[in-house]
Amino acid sequence: MESGEWVPLRLSFWVLLGYHMATFHLTSKSLMQPVKIAVAEQRSLHIWDTELSGFGCYISPKGKVSWLVQRWTGGREGGKATRQVIGKGDLIDLQEARKIARRVLLDIDSGIDVAERKREARKPKVQQTAITVSEAIGKFSDLSAPWNSGRTETYLLERQRRLSVGLAEHLSNPLPGLQKADIRTALDKKETQSTKQALYAALSPFLSWSLEHDLIETNPLASISAIQPVASRERVLTKLEIKALWSASYHMPDRWGSFYRLLLLTGQRREEVAGMHLCEIDFDKSEWTIPEERTKNGKTHIVHLSSTALAEIGQAQGYVFPAARIRLTSTKSKTSKDQKTEAHISGYSKMKIKLDGYMKKELAKEGHEFKPWRVHDLRRTMASGLAEIGVLPEVIERVLNHTSGATGGLKAVYQRYEYLKERKEALEAWASRVGALVSQEKRIYSNELLEDGVCVAE
Repeated sequence: MESGEWVPLRLSFWVLLGYHMATFHLTSKSLMQPVKIAVAEQRSLHIWDTELSGFGCYISPKGKVSWLVQRWTGGREGGKATRQVIGKGDLIDLQEARKIARRVLLDIDSGIDVAERKREARKPKVQQTAITVSEAIGKFSDLSAPWNSGRTETYLLERQRRLSVGLAEHLSNPLPGLQKADIRTALDKKETQSTKQALYAALSPFLSWSLEHDLIETNPLASISAIQPVASRERVLTKLEIKALWSASYHMPDRWGSFYRLLLLTGQRREEVAGMHLCEIDFDKSEWTIPEERTKNGKTHIVHLSSTALAEIGQAQGYVFPAARIRLTSTKSKTSKDQKTEAHISGYSKMKIKLDGYMKKELAKEGHEFKPWRVHDLRRTMASGLAEIGVLPEVIERVLNHTSGATGGLKAVYQRYEYLKERKEALEAWASRVGALVSQEKRIYSNELLEDGVCVAE
């Protein structure tokens, strides 16, 4: 490091420990230390250059550098700061960034509205590439696209569904016409915090991608505060609720009753059970293999099917839970007719309301009040039940196809045993326990089953 740089850098080190902003002479070497601090402390930093006033950089908690320029109008006390990103550190080096910064700062000092000029420069591109909201969602969700590298097909389909449902009123409209008020309305229509957060989480990368690819002029989500995720739940169904669920499921239309019973018996995720296909089931081995493109973690998962679970599958042809109506896939060719394609059940919210209604009636017979629950709570209910009968945590994790918890860290690297035998025994035991419970036996095991309280496993 050059003489004259070390002292201010050393002083800035102590500043960085306590603050998110510091000033010193920017060099490639002097930036190394704050980048390390940002990553280690998992916080963002702003660094301003002493050589060129108004030039600096932003360092993200991941250590990514973005070059900035900033000018104050009206003085720092009560004035307004004009800040603009002029490039990313992985695309433009420090020397080039400083050159660009000099030009931009000169323009700002000359009274030129740099941000407006940038917007105007983007307008022709946006107008030339204007596509509908639906077309943009489809392009953004392309599994083979480089920006979706590493994403599973299941994840992309669910994100695409959230965007299509959330922006249903705007699908045929031009994407550049999407306004902040439209986004706010779409979020406000969601009834729960979790559904609001899920839509926001899908909109954020979609609109950022649209802006980056010049499909929109400004990001309508930019000035809307992020919606925080809902705290982790600990809801498990009680003995009485399981019995009520089982009885209520037989009042459900078509294959929906079997769908909910299989969710309880297998403990797998909603989309995984809904998309169960005959080609995934080995009846000789009583195994259901969920392919990697349909699992949340992108890993093939084997689920043992108890005799009770196999009975729910019945004489399936294609999808075990087919959609009530055959869907048509539109073809681009004018001479070709639309193709009929297989589809599994959907419309979960509507059917869950029906199931809750039947459960309320069943619980009322016993003099008990219905308490709201979610489909995902069935996974937690099964996990808690398995833990209570003595199933090892690592076996429960494998049954649920979790990649964290007992199988995380070093164990995830060195522990390759899949516990297939133990998983089979666990799911057989769980099916027996549920069967005994819904048969209204007074006593099943020496301990009470799944009483209200903190769950053992998730």
